[in-house]
Amino acid sequence: MTKKLTIAGDVIIDWIIASGNCNVYPGGVGNVVRGLRQFNYEVELTTIYNPMLYPLDHVFCLKNSLQDFDYRNVNVRNYDLGIYQRFREGIKPRIFSGVFDVVVLHEETCIRNFKADYADVRDVTSTGSCKILRMSSSDPWEQIMHKIDHEIALVTFNDQVRVFDRENKEQYQIEFPVAEVKDTVGAGDTFSVWLINGFYRTGEINRDIIMEAVKGAQEKVGKIGVFV
Repeated sequence: MTKKLTIAGDVIIDWIIASGNCNVYPGGVGNVVRGLRQFNYEVELTTIYNPMLYPLDHVFCLKNSLQDFDYRNVNVRNYDLGIYQRFREGIKPRIFSGVFDVVVLHEETCIRNFKADYADVRDVTSTGSCKILRMSSSDPWEQIMHKIDHEIALVTFNDQVRVFDRENKEQYQIEFPVAEVKDTVGAGDTFSVWLINGFYRTGEINRDIIMEAVKGAQEKVGKIGVFV
């Protein structure tokens, strides 16, 4: 049976057309949605986006979408900086809060005071609570971990994952050999997809589930392109 997930995420700004399909690039939440659909999840997405080519529901099922302007058929790789700046400014007064299965907060975001099963956060302006909090070692993870209530927190490094409890005390580390890297873009999103799937499949996060996610991310970095 297909499992339905509610996801909230950051801004999806840019688009590319490849092989006749409309794909989201680079927005982390877009990668996570696409990856979870590969695991046969049905996804309902809350986000703010730039509808420069097509409505986002051509790609994702949207419950809420915030459109800040109506430009269409623009060369998205060279679009006017003024349009982009007006888009960013339009985000600030529009804020969502709510309960979601997953939140992905990387760039500018309209999500505040969320509650979720899983949160992948690098945006220090957000607050909320979750069962599983994932952060990257390249982000201010100690600040984030103190702002977002969690049951378990994971910090991913190139060669290890550190696991913390709700009191921010480190519980254990999982070390692994560094993979051969061709392109790191999308590695964290891929890790999240595998971890989310493992959690909903088993109801827990343990060393085996974390290593599944690590292997998925390592497979991704061995390829060039933004995909999971």
